[in-house]
Amino acid sequence: MSVASVDASVLLRALITQDAEQSRAARALLTTDGWVFRVDLLVFAEFVHALDRHYGQSRPRIAEMVRAVVNLDRVECAAEVVLGAVARYLDHPKLSFEDCCLAERARRDGAVPLWTFDRKLAAQADCARLVGG
Repeated sequence: MSVASVDASVLLRALITQDAEQSRAARALLTTDGWVFRVDLLVFAEFVHALDRHYGQSRPRIAEMVRAVVNLDRVECAAEVVLGAVARYLDHPKLSFEDCCLAERARRDGAVPLWTFDRKLAAQADCARLVGG
């Protein structure tokens, strides 16, 4: 198996059909025999941001699409972190996906508390603590 990476634009094209040709190409790439695609946590953050800001998707729909990417046979990623962040993202609608990823990564890595000046994050992530608070 060969290992490659993809960026958020490939994932977006694979799941959102705005341009049929690009959508087919993205889907074909992600199902190509002999390849495994590593998807970085940063790519998931960009993917979620685009789905929210540019495509107006709801949080439940975004969560569904993130899970679909994680479950692709040829995708390798930090699935536990991504799925934990998705659950936190759904449970805490005031938190960004990026903050959910930070909190989940800190919790899973045992690097807690996650110190922050972000009051919203400290109030909603059980592993986060407010600096000076």
